[in-house]
Amino acid sequence: MKIGLIIYPEFSLYEITPLTAQLALNYHQQVDIIAEEKKCYVSEDGFQVMPEFAFSQVKWTDYDALFFTGTMKPFETVLNATMIENLALINSETTVIAAMSSSPLILAKVG
Repeated sequence: MKIGLIIYPEFSLYEITPLTAQLALNYHQQVDIIAEEKKCYVSEDGFQVMPEFAFSQVKWTDYDALFFTGTMKPFETVLNATMIENLALINSETTVIAAMSSSPLILAKVG
């Protein structure tokens, strides 16, 4: 199973770590960290995270599941046209999408 975590400015790291820890420790699943660009992103609690892949490097159809965590800046993310265009390439009929907190706003914008 191929799993990805989408991050963006001021993403909520604490919302996702219980799930990613369970997947890694109990199910031996790797979670790819994906963002618009391969640059450092700062979580809302100040942790710096470097994604493994930029949007341009991933093939969305390879992923069985994608997780979207919340963000303290949901409107910055929703108004980012490049991000929305890339996320619109995800096929929700073949990929399980999990969204929490403020991230359903992002998915609503994607359609």
